[in-house]
Amino acid sequence: MTPGQSYQMPTTAQTTSNGKQGSGGKGSNFFSSLALNRQQSLLKPDPILISKLLREETDERYRYLIRHGNVHYIEAETLTLYVELAQIPNIIVIYRRPTERTSNAEKLSLEHRGLKHVPLLEGEEKLKQLNLSFNEITKIENIVSLPNLTFLDLS
Repeated sequence: MTPGQSYQMPTTAQTTSNGKQGSGGKGSNFFSSLALNRQQSLLKPDPILISKLLREETDERYRYLIRHGNVHYIEAETLTLYVELAQIPNIIVIYRRPTERTSNAEKLSLEHRGLKHVPLLEGEEKLKQLNLSFNEITKIENIVSLPNLTFLDLS
């Protein structure tokens, strides 16, 4: 796949390369240098923010991920979590708050996040369109939990 192309999901494909070269990484660091505008929207977790989220969030899965996962980033606007769990090392789990997931159930945009792998997207069974453009993903994986996905952009 060349830059600028969108990938239309076939019904039987499991693994495909998008033709991009990865830049390598340091162990479990999934995020390379991010575009400045995206860097500002991804927050490093700090104790004050974590305490606030645990106090205010009622969704049990969200709370579990904060308590038991290694939180890499939290999106400033949506408070979406980017977490790594000990049970599935070296894989990022992305979890949106229920209100965000409900308001944008069919579309999710994760462009310019410096992702090196397709993350696990929890609770996104209704998702139809996924934008992963401008990342460093070289292999399609971790999409089995997205039964309604019809459009995937890896440009």
